[in-house]
Amino acid sequence: MSNNDYAPAWEPGDDLPKWAAKLREPFDPAEVGLRPQVWCPKCRDTKANPQRFCGMKADERGSGGVDHVKKKCRDCGQSMTQAHLHLSYVGHAHITERLLDTDPTWTWRPMGRDIPDAVMAAAIATGDHLMVQAVISAYPPKIIEIPGPNGRVEHIMWGEVIVHDENGDEVVMPGVGDATGKNWDPNAVKEMIGDLLRNALMRHGTGLEMWKKEDTDRAKREQNGGGGNADDPWGTAARAALFDDDAKPAQGRRKPRQQQPGGTAGAQPVGAGDAVITPEAQAAADLAWQLGQARSGETAGALEKLKDHHTATMKAKLLPLHCINPADKKTRVKVFEVFGWAKRKLEGLPVPGDG
Repeated sequence: MSNNDYAPAWEPGDDLPKWAAKLREPFDPAEVGLRPQVWCPKCRDTKANPQRFCGMKADERGSGGVDHVKKKCRDCGQSMTQAHLHLSYVGHAHITERLLDTDPTWTWRPMGRDIPDAVMAAAIATGDHLMVQAVISAYPPKIIEIPGPNGRVEHIMWGEVIVHDENGDEVVMPGVGDATGKNWDPNAVKEMIGDLLRNALMRHGTGLEMWKKEDTDRAKREQNGGGGNADDPWGTAARAALFDDDAKPAQGRRKPRQQQPGGTAGAQPVGAGDAVITPEAQAAADLAWQLGQARSGETAGALEKLKDHHTATMKAKLLPLHCINPADKKTRVKVFEVFGWAKRKLEGLPVPGDG
């Protein structure tokens, strides 16, 4: 079909456009690999367990029904702790092949370029749009640095994948790629590009069945309490990030927990371990504490507001995450602990740290 031919807009109920249908075709099982991912934090703690397993028994709470010992996995073939799951993935070559089958003229482009401000200003000052385009094309993609836990700096790159529809018009698919946990070298850049392609194409259905299966497996494990422990009663903390490459867990060694003098039981000093604090979790905890500070006589319905906020935070799966303790700003605690203290405040009961 030429660029001048008319194609009616797609509406719900219509057949998918050819490019979209091609992207959504399932991959051959032979093209799908399994990447093992250890979900037990004690097995991951290589400083405490150089052999990479903690020895927990299958009948213990939080074991997930498996012995945490090293054994060859019949699924992925790796010799490692049984406390691991499998992330299905398709390699860069098969993703590229799918794009070529969809549109031989496909391409990708970064959303930003690493251009010095002075160079860009000089190009714009010429008033020549061809000169501006030439400058943009001459510079490499913009790599964004994000400070991570334990002082590590991670890198991401935003970009767009472009295929052409039956009209020859561009279909632009934004995405982001990262190389979390990798040493920053040329191989990490190549992995970042592959991750960007997978991330963008997944939003249009490429490999979606694998993502759905991982979500289902995660739900089953959480329902069964797999991986739960005294610090993580729902068995959900940190591992939820394993199922989406948008939120890969930080790689790092866990340090022993310390007790802050006068602090709360189980609290971690700020900066200890690899307990990542997300802005959303911190905001939820701060608001809960503010609601708890308000006395019922001063703020009508404060307890109901706290309950509503608790429900919303639970649905967002923020309760098991870490935050900086709003009460003293010196320790890290779980968000659900802050809600408990806020409720006790409203009820006029003492909370840890009160004089």
